[in-house]
Amino acid sequence: MLDAKFFLWPYPGVDLSDAINKISPMLQKSALGIYIDDPSIGGNLAEYIALVCRNWNINPAWVMVSAQREQSTLDTPAADFKRSARAAWLGFVGQDVGRTANPGYYGVYTQVERCCEQTAWLHGTEANGKWPTYVRDAKESHRFYPGVSMNIERNGSPVKYYPKDAGEYVQLKYTPHWAVLDTNKSIAEKFGLLNT
Repeated sequence: MLDAKFFLWPYPGVDLSDAINKISPMLQKSALGIYIDDPSIGGNLAEYIALVCRNWNINPAWVMVSAQREQSTLDTPAADFKRSARAAWLGFVGQDVGRTANPGYYGVYTQVERCCEQTAWLHGTEANGKWPTYVRDAKESHRFYPGVSMNIERNGSPVKYYPKDAGEYVQLKYTPHWAVLDTNKSIAEKFGLLNT
């Protein structure tokens, strides 16, 4: 399982070069490599991820883990990566509800923003004052707090579960299946993302 610290911006100060240098080679080898060097598509994706992650205090490694878990983005060649898969490449379109849940969340760059924004909210890394009242008061968008419960699938059965920390909560909120905890850790280990 990825611990709560994994989700927070791990680089000192505001220098983005460490983050960019870590994720650029991964993206260049991946299905989204075209977004690295072609500014006509929307700018350098590694730079964009670093900027958005820094803005929300989220670790870019979480974006990479999400990309691999949802669409196998990091080890799929560009030629095999369908355009439709890019629309929801991080999976931040809704909790196990398919691709029609939030079509406004589709797109390579939009997915980065949604991933960081929603992770920051669920993890509790941003002060409540930064969020509109309708978001702060929505019953279905609880932030992590000790004692919060959630329904997940464990060993093929639905159970009520109390996450031990914000990291566990974030991982299970969007993929409410116990196995995702091992999956995310395995991805982070495979791509060298645990020590970023």
